[in-house]
Parts: sequence; C-alpha cells; structure tokens
Amino acid sequence: FGFFVSLGLGTEYVALVKTDANGNTQWIKAFGGAGSDWGDYVEQTNDGGYKVVGYTTGFGAGGYDIYVLKVDAAGNLQWTKTYGGAAADGSSQWGISGKTTSDNGFMICANTSSYGAGSNDYLLIKTDSTGGLIWANTYGGAADDQPRFALETKDHGFSIFGFTTSFGAGDLDAYLIKTDSLGNHQWSKAYGGPAYDKGSMAREAPD
Repeated sequence: FGFFVSLGLGTEYVALVKTDANGNTQWIKAFGGAGSDWGDYVEQTNDGGYKVVGYTTGFGAGGYDIYVLKVDAAGNLQWTKTYGGAAADGSSQWGISGKTTSDNGFMICANTSSYGAGSNDYLLIKTDSTGGLIWANTYGGAADDQPRFALETKDHGFSIFGFTTSFGAGDLDAYLIKTDSLGNHQWSKAYGGPAYDKGSMAREAPD
C-alpha cells in the first residue's frame, strides 16, 4: 500500500496490494487520474473491504485535495470522495489518517492550508458510511499546526495529535486536541521544551 509510478496510469497513483500470510501477492489494484495520487492510510472495513485515505491532484477542487477510496474484499472500487478547497492561492489538503467510527461513519484526519487560522491547521472531517460529508472543523493558531494521528475516544469524541508552532514552549511542540462528538473543541495541550518536539501517534489509556 502506498503509491506506484511504474504502471503508467499517471505521475503517481494509489496502489493497494493484498498478500497471503507469507507475503505472496494475491492482487494489486491501482487508483488515480492524470495527476499525482497518494495513499497514506488504509484500514479493513467490517464488510471485508478496505478504505484508503491520501491526497490527489487529479481530482477534486484543485491543487492537493483529500482523497478517500472504498474497495470491496477483492479490491474492486466501490466509491471515491474528495474534500478540499480551490488552489488558486497554492493551498492544499493532505489526508493523514482515517478510521471507521462507532456509528459506521468515517473520521478523516488531515492537514489544510485552505482553511483555518494559520499557514497549516489540523482538519477533522466526519462522514457517513458512504463518504458523505457531515461536518468538518479546523484547529490551530496563527502559525503552523500539522496533525499526524486521530482516534475516536470512548465518549465518541475525537483526539488529534501532531505538532504546533502556534502554541507551546519552543520552536516546535507536540500538540494534542480533544473534541466532542460534533468536532467542537473541548481542550488542547502542547508538550515540549524550548527546542524541537514533535508528536506522531496517540492512544487512549484505560483510565
């Protein structure tokens, strides 16, 4: 899973590879258009298929847009969705991760420079089971804030983890945001010292 350039479909395109337990290839599927299409995250869905989150320049509103694909268990495309704004100012949206939610919808964690308060901001998108947009919220300050991981919490809210230059004690700090089930900001914390501190992943502890 990731991106390929070798099959000639575009500049780069999403590739999904299924193997057996010994790593032998069972099938390879490629998805994309004339531009660049990249996969950053994949999960298996309850029906045995897969959802992929990444970015595209071949589809969407322009520039880089979030790209979500749903395939069946054999890798056959069922639907695709793009999310993002126009790119006349060079703005972009990059899909980082995603997760099926407790209501069988989908949560997408992304970076955006089209919306929000700064050069880059956290973007959290909630969709229904077929990728239809329910809500989208941005989080961050006047500088650079970029997410790396998000999860649904036990109270059906969301937690987003990454890094910030808008808040904290130094040049770059780890940055954790907690929202309610509708994506409304509940609290946020920055962690780090005066130099370079970067968050990559978070988990909810039993307590």
